[in-house]
Amino acid sequence: MNHCVQNGVYGIAADNNGQNFYWNLMWQNGSDIFNEETKECLFDAPESIEAMEYAVSFVEKGYSPTPADLANLTADEYFESGKTAMTFAGSWMLPEYLNIEGLNFGVAQLPANKEEGVICSGMAFSVAANTKNEDAAMKFIEYLGSDEAQKLEAESGVAIPAREGTQQPWVDQYNEQYGVDVSAFVTCMDYGHTSPGLTTASEANAVVDEYMPQVFSLTMPVEEGMKAITEGINAVYGN
Repeated sequence: MNHCVQNGVYGIAADNNGQNFYWNLMWQNGSDIFNEETKECLFDAPESIEAMEYAVSFVEKGYSPTPADLANLTADEYFESGKTAMTFAGSWMLPEYLNIEGLNFGVAQLPANKEEGVICSGMAFSVAANTKNEDAAMKFIEYLGSDEAQKLEAESGVAIPAREGTQQPWVDQYNEQYGVDVSAFVTCMDYGHTSPGLTTASEANAVVDEYMPQVFSLTMPVEEGMKAITEGINAVYGN
């Protein structure tokens, strides 16, 4: 492995993290992760394998810390300490990054290969099934989804509101207070993907957790690992 570190700084942390790294590369290469209708894993698609070979190449070429390195410092900690020049991160990391003294950063849209693609999931307000105040709780949920409440959420900077047309105050707040253009987190909704369904299945996750560390540590060829993951997940779903 070549080590391409300048002044103690890697180019990026190629982390074994689907949401924060390699799912995005698979989508950008025209592939997908899981077919929700047929419950079939798509890790063995040629485009998926190609994307993962690209992901692992950062480790192979020394542009990224190794998995052993990332076991000691997370990808976020590498970036926050100035040990990586770039990182993949969600909007929820903005407050933490802004609190790091001397961390001068900007936000950019992820690059694309065959097409644009990025994780774009969200959270939902829910009411407990056994609540004693269902009517009041449902009215409050209805309010939280209103234009008024969503704009308040945007202005607070806590999270990006889901309601279309209410996100701009969130963008403006970061621009005005911190001089950081965060608009890429909003425009990505035009081509974003939700988390794949397999992430809610512990057995499927166990398959990924068995093979993907070997792929990133370069002890298993990418194609072999991706096919093993596909076979294992398909077996979980009876395919």
